[in-house]
Amino acid sequence: PKMRSLEQILVLTVLAAFSNVDGFVPSFASNSLGRSAQRLKPTKMVAEAWKSTKQMFEEFIDKQAGQWASERTYHYINNPKYGDGVERSTTVFDVSPLDDEAIQEVAEANKVPLDGLETCGFSVSFYTEMKDRGEKIRASTNVVFIPEEEKLDGVVEGFYLRSSGYEWDKPTKSRFTFRQGADIGLGQLQMKTVYDTCISVDQITLLLDNTRLRRIVNFALPEDAGIQLDEATLVGFGVEVRS
Repeated sequence: PKMRSLEQILVLTVLAAFSNVDGFVPSFASNSLGRSAQRLKPTKMVAEAWKSTKQMFEEFIDKQAGQWASERTYHYINNPKYGDGVERSTTVFDVSPLDDEAIQEVAEANKVPLDGLETCGFSVSFYTEMKDRGEKIRASTNVVFIPEEEKLDGVVEGFYLRSSGYEWDKPTKSRFTFRQGADIGLGQLQMKTVYDTCISVDQITLLLDNTRLRRIVNFALPEDAGIQLDEATLVGFGVEVRS
């Protein structure tokens, strides 16, 4: 049989991992914060489990602060803008916590009333150099997380607000899922955004306090809402180290 290159194997592994994620099929009708006001009162056991997972999530967000150096590889697959090919990049991220005033500004820009909801977030600025095209990108955004759903299996879900998205320059509301477990280091955060041109699924896995893995898969928009995503146009992955 034909041998596959290491990078081809990695791409297939990333796609397989994303395709098995619960809730991976997008729900275009779920972007409502109304459920936050409709939670059932948790039992003591539920409350204790939620507290543990919630604290782990907050610690995970706190640990994103600092300066991160990133080396990534992007694989374009029948991409409407770049066609097929491989691109490598270097990025420096600067991440700092958000104060309450900045969190409120992001929420207002996204027309989301906080009304006492628990939040956490950070500000991130980055400078990227695309090695093959020579393109240089400098941008920044403020990020706010609003935990919404309480679960017993080490999972936190909720909304992910930004002052501007990566695929467009305007306030952006997305969904996030956070997981903790011995097999994923110090936690794994997955963020899913529906843009006009694609659906982007970005993932951060914190292996150690100063080392994280990044994976991103962009999918072509399905013709019908709720249809399983089956056409990847970009697969990227890399290692990031905090200085």
